[in-house]
Amino acid sequence: MKAVLRKVGGADLDQLHQIVVDTFVLSFAHLNDPEDFKMYVSQNLSKSQLYKELNNVDSLFYFVLLDEVVAGYLKLNRRTAQTEQYLTNALEIERIYILPQCQGLGIGKLMINKAKEIAIEEQYPILWLGVWEENKAAIRFYKREGFYAFDKHTFLLGSDVQTDLMMKMDI
Repeated sequence: MKAVLRKVGGADLDQLHQIVVDTFVLSFAHLNDPEDFKMYVSQNLSKSQLYKELNNVDSLFYFVLLDEVVAGYLKLNRRTAQTEQYLTNALEIERIYILPQCQGLGIGKLMINKAKEIAIEEQYPILWLGVWEENKAAIRFYKREGFYAFDKHTFLLGSDVQTDLMMKMDI
């Protein structure tokens, strides 16, 4: 199977919403309080919220297609869209999600490479992301790809305050 990236546009909102919710639920629902999880999804992953993000010029979304079927997505933030405003000259990978059955096929590396390509094109010397400190597999993957920890920040999932490890890569 060949994986390709395709930029997400306004006409893709329904499909984007589906993959965003599916991948998040499959990745984290079983690890969190159901009420907190439901609250987070309804507030942060709604179609109206995704519409706003998709129409923000400082955010970029890409689908990962396996044989023309959406297997995951990538969301990048720059400038004012970044979750940490003190990182002024950096590109953020806010979301990198792959359906569980499609993991281990090199898709994550493809998405990281796309983010690096954009960072180079737009002359960002730093590529960074936040990853839940309990997501050990993702942390191992990011380390293998050249990221290293440099800070922490909080992530609010419903009413549950969680800690994200902030990792970066020098471009």
